[in-house]
Amino acid sequence: MYGANNPVRFVDRHGEGPIEGITGALASIQSFGYGVANAFCSNNTTFQTPSGSVSLVSRISGDAAFTNGQRVGDALSTVTGAAEVAGGLVAAGAGTGAGVATSPTGVGALAGAGVATAGVAVAAHGRNTFLNAAKNLMGNNKGR
Repeated sequence: MYGANNPVRFVDRHGEGPIEGITGALASIQSFGYGVANAFCSNNTTFQTPSGSVSLVSRISGDAAFTNGQRVGDALSTVTGAAEVAGGLVAAGAGTGAGVATSPTGVGALAGAGVATAGVAVAAHGRNTFLNAAKNLMGNNKGR
């Protein structure tokens, strides 16, 4: 505990004032935030290809606060990935159904096909994000 230069009541063994403790706490908070961002971005930008995975944002390692931030980022990524899958599937179904229902001649199906295709793409990205995050939460990553 910082003694505020009062040797009678407290001992300041390290000669540090309260500012050092505050800046240390702020650095830990910053590191935690960077960990959240690193995990979230790497989970959303790592894609599987036939020759392996390609990552636009590499997953890196850091101090304990950074690693804890990555765990939170992974958890957030599972939620957003699942939401993307659900939303994409709904959009795909709505696009297909709306295109057929609004145009008995089939012309409206062209617009519906675009919505359905976009929905499938969103669902595929969400699945990929969810799987990346789940893999990282289970500890099968190289960043920790």
